[in-house]
Amino acid sequence: MKTREQIALDLARMCSADRQPVLSSDDLLTLVDESQRGYLWEPETAYQVDDIVFPATRSGRIFVCVLAGISGATEPSWTTNPYKGKLQTDGTCEWADDGSAWTERYDVKRAAWRGWLLKAQRCTEFADSKDESVDIKMNQLYENCLKTAERYRPYNIY
Repeated sequence: MKTREQIALDLARMCSADRQPVLSSDDLLTLVDESQRGYLWEPETAYQVDDIVFPATRSGRIFVCVLAGISGATEPSWTTNPYKGKLQTDGTCEWADDGSAWTERYDVKRAAWRGWLLKAQRCTEFADSKDESVDIKMNQLYENCLKTAERYRPYNIY
């Protein structure tokens, strides 16, 4: 599984972060954090209904919180016979097996979509510029950012 920083590097390439309008490393890390599909389970942590966790000891499964509470001091054994919907008690929380885990913890395509939308938004902050050698049309850059964002638009299958 790639780290947060490795995903940010992938995202920088996907979003041409070094080209105008520029995305800073802080922008990239924020986009990565917002694209996180779930969290690694942690002991004695408050969880809310619908929080998603990956077991710290990888099991190939993900779990969704169905009863809010505080996780236990030690990681649960999760399920020895996994199937979607199976319940697991953990401290005062209760988790339901939500199926097979994604390969990656972060949805980099969703982050790229949001990155290109952020670049488009930044285009609206600047006016067109022209001198003897350069003619910059911010509207064209804006349209290009939106068009590129469409390549990464997430879709849901129900």
